[in-house]
Amino acid sequence: GFCRTCRACCFSWDWYSLMFFRALGGIGVGASAVLGPMYIAEIAPSDRRGQLVCFFQFSIVLGILVALLSNAIVGRLGLSLPVEWRLKFSCEALPAIAFFLALFNIPRSPRWLVSKQRSDEARHVLTQLGEPNVDQELNDIIRSIDVEHGYARERLFQPKYFKLLILAF
Repeated sequence: GFCRTCRACCFSWDWYSLMFFRALGGIGVGASAVLGPMYIAEIAPSDRRGQLVCFFQFSIVLGILVALLSNAIVGRLGLSLPVEWRLKFSCEALPAIAFFLALFNIPRSPRWLVSKQRSDEARHVLTQLGEPNVDQELNDIIRSIDVEHGYARERLFQPKYFKLLILAF
């Protein structure tokens, strides 16, 4: 994933490999920016969802600030240009590795578990997360998935979705 992309940028052998690995890293960051809030919205108690998604967005901005500051510090070290840019890319790898390792300790989404017919595991996760009304939440998840199945066979590229697709792109 993203950690390997940072390391690959550090050891790029030419301009094209650097651009390839930067694009791959951009895809990883983009996926994380979409999947992070979605996961938070799925597992957070309803009264804290907005607060936690806002904290996620704040963390992204804080990460950008820290990256800019670390790049400024590396830039003032007076290193040669090839060493400097490789060091700047390697600084990215540390938080990416920490994020990757943290992913092994998060619970699976109850919604995903229900979609895979693992309702007992979903009930256990909801209990772990401190959901006050586990059975009600589980029933809501099951109902929402049942409703979505009706839309799964509907074509995405049709006139009624054209405006939404243009906005998404």
